Amino acid sequence: MQAQRIPELPIDTPLGEGAVELVEFEGEERVSGLFHFTLKMSSEDGGIDINKLVGKPISFGIRTRDRRDIRWWNGYTAKARLLPEEENVYYYQAEVVPWLWFLTKTSDCVVNQDISVVELIKRTFVKYGFQEGKDFDTKKLEGKYTNWEYCTQYRESAFHFVSRLMEAEGIFYYFKHQKGQHTMILGDRPSAFQPSKHQETAKMRHATGGGADRPYDMVSRWEYHSAFRSGKYTHWDYNFTKPDSPLRAETPAKRKKEGAAKWEIYDYPGEYEENKDGDDWATLRMEEEEVENEYGIGESDVRALSAGVKFNLDDHDRRDQNGAYVVTEIRHRANEGSQFLGQTGSGPSRYSNTFKCIKANVQYRPERKTPKHIMRGVQSAVVVGGAKGEEIYVDEHGRVKVQFHWDRINKKDDASSCWIRVSEPWAGKGFGGLFLPRVGQEVLVDFLEGDPDRPIIVGRVYNTSQKQPWELPKNKNWSGIRTRSTKGGGPENYNEIRFDDTKGAEVFAMHAERDMKISVERHMQIQVDKNCHEAILGERRLSVEKNNSITVQGNMAEKVAGSHTSKVSGSVEIDADGNITIKAGGNIALEAGGTITLKAGMGINMKGAGGRISANAMGVTIDGAMVMINCGSPDLTMVPPGLNKLPSAPELIDKLKAGGLAGGLGAALGPLGAAAAGVAGAAQAAASQMMG
Repeated sequence: MQAQRIPELPIDTPLGEGAVELVEFEGEERVSGLFHFTLKMSSEDGGIDINKLVGKPISFGIRTRDRRDIRWWNGYTAKARLLPEEENVYYYQAEVVPWLWFLTKTSDCVVNQDISVVELIKRTFVKYGFQEGKDFDTKKLEGKYTNWEYCTQYRESAFHFVSRLMEAEGIFYYFKHQKGQHTMILGDRPSAFQPSKHQETAKMRHATGGGADRPYDMVSRWEYHSAFRSGKYTHWDYNFTKPDSPLRAETPAKRKKEGAAKWEIYDYPGEYEENKDGDDWATLRMEEEEVENEYGIGESDVRALSAGVKFNLDDHDRRDQNGAYVVTEIRHRANEGSQFLGQTGSGPSRYSNTFKCIKANVQYRPERKTPKHIMRGVQSAVVVGGAKGEEIYVDEHGRVKVQFHWDRINKKDDASSCWIRVSEPWAGKGFGGLFLPRVGQEVLVDFLEGDPDRPIIVGRVYNTSQKQPWELPKNKNWSGIRTRSTKGGGPENYNEIRFDDTKGAEVFAMHAERDMKISVERHMQIQVDKNCHEAILGERRLSVEKNNSITVQGNMAEKVAGSHTSKVSGSVEIDADGNITIKAGGNIALEAGGTITLKAGMGINMKGAGGRISANAMGVTIDGAMVMINCGSPDLTMVPPGLNKLPSAPELIDKLKAGGLAGGLGAALGPLGAAAAGVAGAAQAAASQMMG
């Protein structure tokens, strides 16, 4: 029967109590890092199924020097291994990691908006089933964390994602262990580090004392390092909403060495939008740089030491070395000695560690060693909108929102991305080009400096749902621009500028869906080398404030289906080198407020249905079935060349009475008398015969 004993290295596994014994372990811990332990276990059972260990929780520890307590570690088995058998003893190995390690086995693409880093970290942990207060604790965070407008996890593990966020914001973490549980403690101030309950003070062990029978663990070796670090941190950035206000921030080192002031770290971009934020970020970066300005390295058998544990170093030969420190890195080694698997020898367990530490009052900031994913090249995305049916969704800067094809969480709405700026072919101060991407269109998105949090739209592409405006390859010679009426416009509702570059049949075409407005502030010149055709289906109005001149080298024809009205405030002059013909299917009326003058170089002919009047060089001829002269009619003045003014109707009657018809007409008409005397004489003779 084997002797009953208390193991020096207790272990608790899913295999059950006593299934294995812990022979030895070694591992390392660090602030803002995953711990990793390798455990060697022994058993009399050679048939243990190591799959029952993998992915399951496991606890192990080491007894304190006084054997009254156990210093526990807890984690999960990431890998198990069956080792070679030795003298009928079976050995197994387990690699133990924290629950946070499981996040390294993920990868995702997620868009996060308007959320603080702390809330985003908590959201990520909860997403994978870990509980606040049990698996992680954020109560020691004292800083104020503003919301990030846009934060993208792209093709990276959840661990990588939260690690770079914490590093960026200066948040550190470590793990607190107990049997059956380990908790991730997040902090941002030195006060977040706490002493161990097992031993708060670690004395230096000198050559003259500190044997194996001492009542406490001791530090056996101590080194202290002082390192030269940069003396200033400076970074700049740019905010497009304040292009004339430079974003510049710098912070000097607080504990810089002599001569360090001129050694500056300069970076761009600083990833901030206000100078006050830049100052805070610069301070964080400088604190990160100064963490290892001074640090200690030691060796000890102090089992209470762990990453993130505060301890007091005491009894050092140099008093300036004594004081409070925080362990930032530690490597553990322990074995059972000769006491395992029923061996009754008295050999004690052996434990030692090497550690690195900083003074407890130093502001610890994690090193930024987890890079942000670099977006290599442009990506395709679809423009999304706000309200249902919205076709154009932009802000005051012409920015739009998109949904990336890899985004499996968002719903193609206004929460799918941040507002994204759009590159235009020309952009000036109140001038340039503007073609806003519309909802549903496919765009090409690039990223400033490859940063997934700084997208910018650099192009648009067609697809089978958003096809080209003209059929291809049939119209491959065409190019141009076609718009679409909104809201609710269809393929037949558009404005267009189109070029047809077919050799010998080139066309430049413009189409306005409704109104067209052309404004020219100075001259406008249009030249048509051949024909010009205008078809206006409605009204046409032409307004010319000054002169209007039309020159036609050939013929000019006008056809008016209705009435034609011309109103001239001044004079009207028609000058034709040939004939002028005026033809009316109805009446022609000439009305003048003053005088109407008809002037001909050869003659004037007036012809109606009942007679005619002709005036030429030979005289005036009045020919009609009946000629009536109405004395009540207004004067009519006709002045052929060489003729005097005709008498008025009353004057004509008086002269006819005085001289008889023939003589009176001759006297009355003056130069026309010779032409009219024969007619008048004949008329008088006929009248005398009738009266006789």
